[in-house]
Amino acid sequence: ADEALYLAMEYVNGGDLTHNFRPPINQKVLLSLIAQLCDALDFAHGKGYIHRDIKPANILFRENGSLALTDFGIAKAIHSNTQMTQTGTVIGTPSYMSPEQAQGLQLSGRSDLYSAAVIVYQYVTGELPYQADSSITVAIKHISDPIPTLPETLQPLQRFFDRALAKQAEARFENGQTFYRELTSAVATLPVTTSRQ
Repeated sequence: ADEALYLAMEYVNGGDLTHNFRPPINQKVLLSLIAQLCDALDFAHGKGYIHRDIKPANILFRENGSLALTDFGIAKAIHSNTQMTQTGTVIGTPSYMSPEQAQGLQLSGRSDLYSAAVIVYQYVTGELPYQADSSITVAIKHISDPIPTLPETLQPLQRFFDRALAKQAEARFENGQTFYRELTSAVATLPVTTSRQ
């Protein structure tokens, strides 16, 4: 407009996941949120884009409570030859980063789904799967530490996390639909919990 470039975006005023829900959260609420997140990821991946920074702060809510996945600022086209970052450069948020992303390797939609699994883990257990005093150490843990063993009350979810947080991308769920279906089956065997916000 008047020779000035601008970007028009949807106004999303419902806050983000971090501000709306404090982990752990009710299973029904969790499944509703993850269903929407998986749909958004499948849509983006279907259009040929990897988000590369899936985390609670990038999951916003509209007034009607529906979810909006935001901040595609470091997203990358799957088949693009354009390099926003040099080979071997790490970009993203270490606490939610897949092993291949932490190593600066080639990414796929499964990298975003790994990050989604970290969010599920956080909102089921109340903590992140890998924690340390520095971002570098957290990234290294994602690469080399074993997948955490869940407490007995959450054991029905262990098999889901063993696959969703697998170190090798090809061992993980191939898309959001499969991810959500397996999570739903696992959650169905858990005792009912109450919501905490």
